[in-house]
Amino acid sequence: MKKCPKCESDNTCKLSQIYESSTLVVDTKTSSSGIGLSSRGNMGVGIGNSSTSGTIKSVMSLKCAPPEEPSHAKEGWSIFIVISILSLILFPSNVSIPIVVLSGAIIIGIFAYITKNEMEEYQEEYDTWEKQWICNRCGYIFIPK
Repeated sequence: MKKCPKCESDNTCKLSQIYESSTLVVDTKTSSSGIGLSSRGNMGVGIGNSSTSGTIKSVMSLKCAPPEEPSHAKEGWSIFIVISILSLILFPSNVSIPIVVLSGAIIIGIFAYITKNEMEEYQEEYDTWEKQWICNRCGYIFIPK
């Protein structure tokens, strides 16, 4: 156990441990069937299936969550496709395939550069998060010395 620098309590834990222990993954499946009889004597049959999946997070889990991973990788391709289609529709005789390919390569290159920088930032934030502890007495989040 690490000692809290704010209140000096020994009741501390790593953020990653709190996050993992207070996050539940749910995956359930249910099926049912039934037979019914109406007041007129007609019979009906029903069958149903359902499934539920997701994650249940406590307030503490949300407080101790790791940084969110950036998700811009697909945006470059999406923008390239939209610009290509629009340019072919709006300027069918003026747009050549090499221009579309060149503009797409430029757009994808810009997004690759942005994504690389964001991933480096994210990795730094994640590395910091893995070192952090929380005091269960006062709630202070710290990196032990």
